[in-house]
Amino acid sequence: MVAVSQSGETADTLAVLRKFKESNLDKDESKTRLTLGIVNTIGSTIARKKEAGVYNHAGPEIGVASTKAFTSQLVVLALFLGRQRNLFESKGKRIVEELS
Repeated sequence: MVAVSQSGETADTLAVLRKFKESNLDKDESKTRLTLGIVNTIGSTIARKKEAGVYNHAGPEIGVASTKAFTSQLVVLALFLGRQRNLFESKGKRIVEELS
């Protein structure tokens, strides 16, 4: 499961994360059930509750729209999925450099 949240405190995302961790699917030790978090806020609840994850370090949001954090989270998710499908690390770094 991948939990994506700018603040790391989004109530509906936290509820799903808690339900996932408490579910019978998570208790079946024959299956690996991993919780990943993509958050912008270090020390947030989601950052503490997940097994692994990424801080996207987009900086604080000034307005409600959260465009900067949302865009950076999409990039993190795309790179993560790319790595799962054998995207070379060098190409991922080049993509990030070009976006910067």
